[in-house]
Amino acid sequence: MIQEENNLRALIGIPLRADHRGGCFTDAQAAGLCANNPNTGLPTAPGTTSGTTKDTCVVTTAATGGPDSSEGQFLRWVRDAVFQQTRWGRRFLAQVHNHYYRFGPPIAKEMFKDDALREAVEWAVVSPLVNYYRLVWTRPEWNLDDCPSPLKEYLEALNRDMDCWLSKIELPREFKSLSPEEAAIELSVVLRFILEGSSARCGYLQELTDAHALPLYGSRDELALANVRLIQSDIPEDERVKIVGDAALLTTIEEIER
Repeated sequence: MIQEENNLRALIGIPLRADHRGGCFTDAQAAGLCANNPNTGLPTAPGTTSGTTKDTCVVTTAATGGPDSSEGQFLRWVRDAVFQQTRWGRRFLAQVHNHYYRFGPPIAKEMFKDDALREAVEWAVVSPLVNYYRLVWTRPEWNLDDCPSPLKEYLEALNRDMDCWLSKIELPREFKSLSPEEAAIELSVVLRFILEGSSARCGYLQELTDAHALPLYGSRDELALANVRLIQSDIPEDERVKIVGDAALLTTIEEIER
């Protein structure tokens, strides 16, 4: 952990640290930095090794004490399992990266110098952002018909806010440049994390079908592998049929592995 913190310190141009005593953190905080933090508990997207890359947001790292904090792990999961799995997400991350590293390191540098600033940024910026992301990316498909007031109205308003925020994400409309497996992974992200409710997912898949973007085109083995990726993301069978067709569903995972 000392090496990871020093990597960040070198990036933002502040003195390196020989150990965790003194300076920005107390002994108790330093001990906490070295402890094993729990994982996010969220699934890893097919084809990824989420959480293995430590290049976490420098402001989050400075606010929470290190890249292995639960907040840092969760943001890496969002990056790797959600954004990196779609073409729109990769473009978005590239744009954010170009701008963020102009102002992120100077802010982190000041946070390492000032405990009060670090605590303020953690409380007012990092924690609310991470908590909202958790609510969005773990949102269930809920039926509020029997939910009592005022909880029903509260959850309905929260749901509308999430839908409005997620509507800024550009949904894929064609897959000609992708392999069936890549297209299936991209569609899995949309169906699991972006579109809430079976009616929204069904409508989106029907639009793709009407535009002749679905079912995906490929060899039997390619479509079978795409189906495996959809199964790994818990996409229900009726939606998988629309994506890869009936025949691909007949191939088992064991046949693909052989």
